[in-house]
Amino acid sequence: MRFRLDGGLSLEPLLVLGKRSDTAEAGMAESTTTTIELAIGVNARYPLASRGPVDLLAIGGLGFRWRTTDPDGMGDETTTSAAIVWGLGLDYWLGPHWQISMSATNPLVQYESVAQNVPMVPDTSQSSTTLGLAFDPKVTAMVHLYY
Repeated sequence: MRFRLDGGLSLEPLLVLGKRSDTAEAGMAESTTTTIELAIGVNARYPLASRGPVDLLAIGGLGFRWRTTDPDGMGDETTTSAAIVWGLGLDYWLGPHWQISMSATNPLVQYESVAQNVPMVPDTSQSSTTLGLAFDPKVTAMVHLYY
């Protein structure tokens, strides 16, 4: 979903509320792993240049993600991450209300923390921070109807 504002600025919100259970069977034994995830964020797209029906866009955004994985009988793992992203995009206008877009986004600043809680073992945690202007894009393509 995308909200287009006056002046061409567009906002793309992100919201993930998820729960997943995986069950594995081996003979008479059965184990279930449950994963719960919450993510929230927003990307802003601003047109830099236009040529005919094509717009070149600058993209900036930020997001937060929390995920916990709890396997039966084992320790659980919780991952927390936050990121600021940058990117470029192309929008092709098929008509006044239809658009095809391509986006390439890259992390500018990224923080991730992983904590593990294993029974009978001291809790462990690991964190990493990445900072850099790299071009290793996540590429997305979308079709939009504006009204």
